[in-house]
Amino acid sequence: MNISQLFSLNDKTGLVTGGASGIGYSMAEGLLEAGAKVIICGRGRHGSLEAASNKLAQIGPEVIALNCDVSNEENVQKLVKSLTEMSINIDILVNNAGVSWGHPSESLSLEKWKMVIDINLTGTFLMCREVITSLMLPRGLGGSIINISSVAGYKGGEYGVVAYNSSKAGVIGITKQLAIEYASNGIRVNAIAPSWFPSYMSRYFTDKESPMRKTLENQNPMGRLGEQWELKGVVVFLASNASSYITGVVIPVDGGLMSQ
Repeated sequence: MNISQLFSLNDKTGLVTGGASGIGYSMAEGLLEAGAKVIICGRGRHGSLEAASNKLAQIGPEVIALNCDVSNEENVQKLVKSLTEMSINIDILVNNAGVSWGHPSESLSLEKWKMVIDINLTGTFLMCREVITSLMLPRGLGGSIINISSVAGYKGGEYGVVAYNSSKAGVIGITKQLAIEYASNGIRVNAIAPSWFPSYMSRYFTDKESPMRKTLENQNPMGRLGEQWELKGVVVFLASNASSYITGVVIPVDGGLMSQ
């Protein structure tokens, strides 16, 4: 198999949660550019799903946007049922949907803790369970699941994000466990651990006007934050046959931050 075939996603279909904005949108864009059909899903607030799907359709016409709250079991099951009824097979699942809530640990409410854990960790589990059970195993053709963790899943920080860091450490655990459970079925489960990338969720730290941005840049060996397009290559690699013998790994995309 030549190199262009290894990285091609022609005849593949990918599902990206939280794909309407930020790094999720960028990864959906990368899958499309590599030849895949793409479904993005999210909670659809403020018309974001429709706007994102219209923009993505300019790259590749085979784009579908569906509403789904990944923290809600019934929502996730309804999404998978809809895909089944539309005869849409899923070859690639990117679990990107996530939220954060910064607050000192001693006064973090249980409500906010649960909000972050339910979306980031439980949502990843529910999507994996339902897609594997209903869309990947019955076909017997394997698949690639890419969970979005974070360098925050490996280390603490000074910003009061105990729920976020805990959820992202849990995503690493889910990734490694499911990789072992489903390797014999040809379903590969890997994760990406980004460092700081500008997005709506991280805007307090990463906006150019933020006083925190320069601190984050100075802490990074490359002296800068990541650009959203810099996640396209790794997601296409993990989705494609170029990584066909790789499962259970977490790839940092962090400018060398984890090497310090």
